[in-house]
Amino acid sequence: MNKDKNSNEGFTLLELIVGLSIMFIVGGLATNAFIEASRSFNTDKKNIDSSQNLSAVLELIGNDIKQSGEQMNDRLFPVVKIEKVPVGDPDNMPGSSKITIRRALSSPLTLCQEITSAFTGTEIIVTNDSESEANCKLGTPSTTTLPSATIVRPTRLKEARDKRCQLDDINGDYSSPSTTDFCLATKATPDLEQVSAAISDEAGNMRTFKYVDDGAISGTSYKIDITGLSADANTYAVGRPIYLIEERVYALRKDGSLNLQIDGKSGGDTLIKRMDKFNVSARVYGDKDTKQPDIINAATPPVKPNLLPVSRRCDAAIPYYICEFNTTSVDDWKTIQGIKVELEAKYDGTGKGAIASAADTERLKAAAEFFPRNVLSK
Repeated sequence: MNKDKNSNEGFTLLELIVGLSIMFIVGGLATNAFIEASRSFNTDKKNIDSSQNLSAVLELIGNDIKQSGEQMNDRLFPVVKIEKVPVGDPDNMPGSSKITIRRALSSPLTLCQEITSAFTGTEIIVTNDSESEANCKLGTPSTTTLPSATIVRPTRLKEARDKRCQLDDINGDYSSPSTTDFCLATKATPDLEQVSAAISDEAGNMRTFKYVDDGAISGTSYKIDITGLSADANTYAVGRPIYLIEERVYALRKDGSLNLQIDGKSGGDTLIKRMDKFNVSARVYGDKDTKQPDIINAATPPVKPNLLPVSRRCDAAIPYYICEFNTTSVDDWKTIQGIKVELEAKYDGTGKGAIASAADTERLKAAAEFFPRNVLSK
């Protein structure tokens, strides 16, 4: 009797083993579910963060595209340049896109001397009464007395001077007081009072340089000091515009980071890391019909003589988009109907989520088409 009573109390060894096994299995499943849920959450969070970052970068690029050609009426000046990165590029990802966007910082100056291919000077004349060009006339100069100097400059060049002088530290003794618009002679090291500029021949060619200082007035002639003048085989006649420009270049680096370089400054700035794709393409108008985009090299009537060849399409099956603009030939930037930018971030998943689903891939993409503002003036 006592034996039977004792056998009904507690657990047998077998029951204990079975119970522990079930507990471990359930616990393991729960732990695994928690870990996978955590991994999934972290992956989703990273993807959402990437999507938000892509949208922010896309907006930044779009705003720059909208301002390309600002204050320029020169329809052949290359304010937008789109190119494919070639194999062998030391910094950028081969096959990805590179877009250069230029805009004017002020109203243009005027070239008041002829510039030939042999010209290598460090000064350029921007006013000269001996020239018949109206924009070369000196007019009445302005005289400003500063604590350290009295400065005489042509009044109509004020806007260009402002842009250059503003680049210095406004609290430094080499900057002008807030009541004036003139730069002082004493510079910081390095000298920040330098603006990128370009002379345009209004036929698609340009010579670039840095506008670094203002010269003195000699009679009715006024010069600006320049450095780093680029070479060019063309001649630039009196009256051609001199644009003070900002140049912004977007490119995908080999390390997967999207880079923005402003005015050729070394290194540039990283906008976003872990990028997989950066593609830019232009949708163009036809020269004859500015209301509808041409089908590039259309196979069916009406075939227009101005159509671009199939070889310039991004995709042979898609007729409207070209992936290189102003590279192999002079393209009229005002024929652009839109510039499409496509971004794709790298997928960052682990465990069961190591392979991206279709939904994951879509969240890592961003694309939009933007319209250069000054195209409206064509």
